[in-house]
Amino acid sequence: MRGPQLQLLREQFERCTQGRGGVVVVSGAPATGKTALLRAFGEDVAPAAHVVTAIASRVEQALPMGVIDQLLAGVALPADRADATDRLLFGGVLDAPQSGPPDGAPPVSPALLRGVHAAFRTLCAERPLVIVVDDLQFIDPPSLSCLLYLIRRARSQRILVLIGECTHNSRLRRLLQSEILHLPNVRQLRLGTLPAPGVTALLEQRMDAETAERLTAQCLAITGGNPLLLRALAEELPGDALTGDGPVPGETYRRAVAGCLLRAESSLLDIAHAVAVLGAATSVPLVGEVVAADHQSVITGIDILTESGLLDAGRFRHDAAEHAVLDGMPIELRTRLHRRAADILHAAGAPTPVVARHLAAGRETGPVWACGVLLDGARLALLDGDSATAIGYLRLAHDGAEEPRQRAEITAALAEAQWRVNPSAAKRYLPQLCAAAHAGLLSAGEVTCLLAHLLWQGQYADALRILADLHSRPGVAIDLELLTKYSGTLAPGLSIEAAPDRPEAPAGAAQPGRADPSGRRLGGRQGVWHRAVDVLSRVVLDGPDPGALSEAQQVLHGVRPAVDGVLPAVYAVMALLYGDRPDLAADACDLLLKDDRVRGHPTWRAMIGVARAGVSTRLGDLPEAVERAAAALALLPVADWAAAAGAPLAVMIRANTGMGMIDAASLYLDHPVPDAVFATVFGLEYLSARGHLHLAAGRPGPALDDFRACGRLMQGWSLDRPDLVPWRTDAAEALLTIGEREEALALAEEQLALTGPATRTRGITLCTVAAAGPPQPGEALLREAIGLLGKSGDRLSLARAYADLGATYQELDQPGPARRAATSALRLANRCGARPLELRIAAMGPAGDRADPHPPGDTARPSGPLDRLTDAELRVAVLAAKGHTNLQIARRLFVTVSTVEQHLTRVYRKLQLGRRSQLRGVAGLDIE
Repeated sequence: MRGPQLQLLREQFERCTQGRGGVVVVSGAPATGKTALLRAFGEDVAPAAHVVTAIASRVEQALPMGVIDQLLAGVALPADRADATDRLLFGGVLDAPQSGPPDGAPPVSPALLRGVHAAFRTLCAERPLVIVVDDLQFIDPPSLSCLLYLIRRARSQRILVLIGECTHNSRLRRLLQSEILHLPNVRQLRLGTLPAPGVTALLEQRMDAETAERLTAQCLAITGGNPLLLRALAEELPGDALTGDGPVPGETYRRAVAGCLLRAESSLLDIAHAVAVLGAATSVPLVGEVVAADHQSVITGIDILTESGLLDAGRFRHDAAEHAVLDGMPIELRTRLHRRAADILHAAGAPTPVVARHLAAGRETGPVWACGVLLDGARLALLDGDSATAIGYLRLAHDGAEEPRQRAEITAALAEAQWRVNPSAAKRYLPQLCAAAHAGLLSAGEVTCLLAHLLWQGQYADALRILADLHSRPGVAIDLELLTKYSGTLAPGLSIEAAPDRPEAPAGAAQPGRADPSGRRLGGRQGVWHRAVDVLSRVVLDGPDPGALSEAQQVLHGVRPAVDGVLPAVYAVMALLYGDRPDLAADACDLLLKDDRVRGHPTWRAMIGVARAGVSTRLGDLPEAVERAAAALALLPVADWAAAAGAPLAVMIRANTGMGMIDAASLYLDHPVPDAVFATVFGLEYLSARGHLHLAAGRPGPALDDFRACGRLMQGWSLDRPDLVPWRTDAAEALLTIGEREEALALAEEQLALTGPATRTRGITLCTVAAAGPPQPGEALLREAIGLLGKSGDRLSLARAYADLGATYQELDQPGPARRAATSALRLANRCGARPLELRIAAMGPAGDRADPHPPGDTARPSGPLDRLTDAELRVAVLAAKGHTNLQIARRLFVTVSTVEQHLTRVYRKLQLGRRSQLRGVAGLDIE
């Protein structure tokens, strides 16, 4: 790799053996291979010469004669000469007043200069002498005087002096220029980084030639051809990098970066530190201001660092290099530089995120403008889905804020940002925010967000105090109807009349719900919230209607999660779900989960994930419901859901129960459920799901208790709507289990009178009425139910209706229709993953081949062997048959690769296939 350079040194050595001594100055940027070249040459000529070596060091720069002592310590001088040299070296360096080195270093006695020269001349009498001094920029001044003295007298002796020096030391370069570089026996050799062929050659030392050639461009881009960095990177190349993925710098590479700068002068190190601290904001003027260096020195330093391969276009070539430099800095220095950078950038009008980053890194809130910049930086970070950065900024601003309104604003922002990551962490800020709300320090948007947090945590007393406070003060700049409707929809157990006594506001305090003069709201725009809350309350209180569902879709199309938050979108999804449009709700959830800014906030993803799991349950895809709900709980454990815990628990209990996994479902009963859950609509769903688990486990008594408790809550809230939770048919099912047919029929008929003419709930209710009554009219009721359920998309309820119809036909002694209904039921139950229902259908007797191939609501799927697949399995199978890899399928469907693998395993088993390629031969997998 350094063949031409080694050849030049050999030629100089050959001249030396002939009595024509010389000097070679090997210069270059840090870590460009100077030391390796000098070492290789010394090993090459060692058999034919005395080779003495010294490495100058920054820490020994103040040690007089340290380098000369290194050189002489490695040779064996005659006894008399050795004694004389020791007396000179250790008897006092600064003896006689004599002219010193040109840079003003202390003078060295003539006796010492002559004695050192004599010692080296003694060595070259026997064999040629090669003197190697590396890192000359750190040589102590007396040693430098002796070395220059020797160099000026080496021309007629068998002495070859090799010097390694960093090109950045302008003082040393001026000295060498004036003292020796003009001499005829002095040669200069400048080393740069390795070009592509040199990179390939170095890589071939660790791998085959083909792989080295393939990785050359990537390694060159990361290291700039710096040999030290390149060797470190090559050491870290894992096996998969040699076969596929490219190199990824690791710890060895980071240590090599530190090594590159270890021998650099302090001024060059300062510039490297400034570049690392400034990051993307790096420029020559800014670096100069940060390190207090002149323009030309900064340009020279950046050029040297670029020449070394560390920098490219003024930035570190790789983030790992930048991080290595930052990590290697003393914390006090790094903090000071970040603070200095923040001041300079703010004065220069730099963008808020840039200044905020330096304030946070420097833990700086001292300037009066700092807290405002951190708050704005946090808002922008949240818009990009970066909760962690936002929280860091806000915590720092919170600690430094002193003005009451600003502190309240920062606290509200911090609670919102924390809630997006972990609602339990946001809870600690609620007392401060409640006090700020009563003192009139919060904007309208901040009050709305506070109320949302209090409802989530189940702190209903505090929520009621705020609502009562707002109602009692005229002229507040907030929509009280919105807040009251919002609270009553999600927590119907909340009542403004039951509000406890509120604390008195301080005299002269501003009205709560003040307008936000900046117009900035982390909680979302009031218009979006109003529309979302309004449409949800209409569906919950009045039942589904086309106008409300259309409004819900408009909310979803218009909401911007990064600006408005995700709650308005979730409320619109709930409205679609309660409004019998799970298909639209599914599409809306899937779009939200694809939004990168949503994906950056775990709480948001968990909420949408649970909503999507609820949609899957409603659509009858039980395995998918469990998978989605489990993923949401992995993001946000049950304890963090607080008063909303009923939502994920209800899905997991209901879906596992439907699949016959009673033990798995029962595990979710072990989670403590706070009392606050049972003041929410999610508590209704939890009671219903728990009741069905009791029923499936053979405990009809506890099941009936849960269903009736659900009914008492709904009636007590004046919210007795079967579209929310059909508690009467749930209770009727339990009553039928214990033989109370008349009471069951009465409850079912009562519910039938409360349902709309074309709803899913009416279909379910008709099935219950049919089950409680005689078979003859039951057949007509079930046919009507099947029509309604087929349109609703609820495949599980549709499967049960078909199963009931098959049983009814059996009672009526009509085996053909019974067989066809049972076959349709079995197909749907299989797709839903409803194993208990499959067993029930199988117990009815063999299903014939004359069943309807496409039952209502099932026309989109192919028939045949694919009927055994769930929707999730079918989607994976179709993509796999088309040649997509597991990773591509996972990215397209927004699931994990592990999930894809599990689906494919079940597909192979159900279709009796042995390998992936056989999927292409399965009829029906060519569907879009």
